[in-house]
Amino acid sequence: DYYSTSAEFYELVATRHTASSGPPLTRVLTGLDVTHGPVLEIGAGTGRVTEVIAAALPDAEILAAEPSATMRAVLTSRVARDPDLRRRVTVVDGAAQDLVLPDRLSAVVIFGVAGHLTVPERV
Repeated sequence: DYYSTSAEFYELVATRHTASSGPPLTRVLTGLDVTHGPVLEIGAGTGRVTEVIAAALPDAEILAAEPSATMRAVLTSRVARDPDLRRRVTVVDGAAQDLVLPDRLSAVVIFGVAGHLTVPERV
């Protein structure tokens, strides 16, 4: 697990990152038609961006995919403590290339993940 030695410190760094990247993401997502299917978040980490997606798209169902067990544990805890997230977010174990996806998605959000993918995986 790539994050097993650093997950406990991730939130300290991620807070600042989400504060700067959350508003532009919100602007891009606001008004998106979410009737086509869930919004897929690839590499959901601890769920900080999941919260941004949920706030920007209050009617969206969200599939939050995270392959790291340690990061997914924090994500699951974040979802569990928020009634709205509990209702709308499904946490999925898996890397992007291994996910079994529904036939249709309203959007795909990939934030801070490209560096974890090899060049062929990015294409």
